Amino acid sequence: MNQQHPGAPAGEPAEDQPIDDVPMFKRKRVLLPFALILVAATAVAWSWYVRQSTFVGTDDATIESDKATISSRLLGRIVYLGADEGDAVEAGDTLVKLDDTDLRAQLMKAEASYRYLARNVEISTVNKARALDDYERVEKQFKSQIVPQDQFSHADNARRLA
Repeated sequence: MNQQHPGAPAGEPAEDQPIDDVPMFKRKRVLLPFALILVAATAVAWSWYVRQSTFVGTDDATIESDKATISSRLLGRIVYLGADEGDAVEAGDTLVKLDDTDLRAQLMKAEASYRYLARNVEISTVNKARALDDYERVEKQFKSQIVPQDQFSHADNARRLA
């Protein structure tokens, strides 16, 4: 909008004036709203700050004594996860199941080794009894001079090693 300069002839638009030439009462029209906005913004910020400093949020509130760390003594792939972090659980709830394929294979191998060793013990017991019987028989025959010295020595060695 064109304004008339006070000393300009009628009908001619006013020229822009430097801010220093603008009278103080006209500057107040600009400064006063700016000052009011600044005071209002400061009041709103202060109000927000006071409210936030006394506000207690409970978005992630937990009681330290209710937290528990769980870990596995064995490494393995998780096949079932019964609870997420932060979920409430009760005693006896299944939280995690691990893939036990490798452990079952190790168990089967250990059981097979046990059966093999148990069978070897039986065989060793039979072999020991046989070596003792052979020694007793060969000893009698050696005393009667039926068998030579080397056969008696072999029977004696077999008895000691059995």
